[in-house]
Amino acid sequence: MNTEKESETSTSIKVNAYTGLSLAPKAQSVMDVNQYRDYFRSIMHSEGMTDDDISANFPWFVGNTGSIDYHKYNNNTDWQKEIFQTALLNKFHIFLKGGDDIATYNISTGYLNQQGSFDGSKYSRYNLRINGRINITDKFSVTPNGKLSLSDTYIPEQGGNFNTNPILAAL
Repeated sequence: MNTEKESETSTSIKVNAYTGLSLAPKAQSVMDVNQYRDYFRSIMHSEGMTDDDISANFPWFVGNTGSIDYHKYNNNTDWQKEIFQTALLNKFHIFLKGGDDIATYNISTGYLNQQGSFDGSKYSRYNLRINGRINITDKFSVTPNGKLSLSDTYIPEQGGNFNTNPILAAL
């Protein structure tokens, strides 16, 4: 049984569009300021410190608003809610194909734009692909193919430095 290839293809255009959401990751359970104080106090007591020692060495702990570290340890900001977000995703593609008994072609192009779940992060990509078949003779053909892609990624600091990594600091 022999199957013949179609010798002529009518030109067709196909367009795809997609929009979606990427949900923020589930938040890790963290201590509030009162739970942290209880935790800190138990650690200091296990080190042999009394409540008076803790008050003298850690003035922010007892509510001394004049302490330089007071505001660092006396708030209930949920930093995970501050830095993570639901992100929008958009994809668009256009496909063009056609030809005749001498040559056939396929051309596709696309665009992807995705906000990151981490506030301020994003990714975008453009791509183009071209391929075809050129019949030189009945027994000899050339099949050119090409692909081009350009992407851009922005990811804020995510290294191991606790002071500059907002994800580590949020946890």
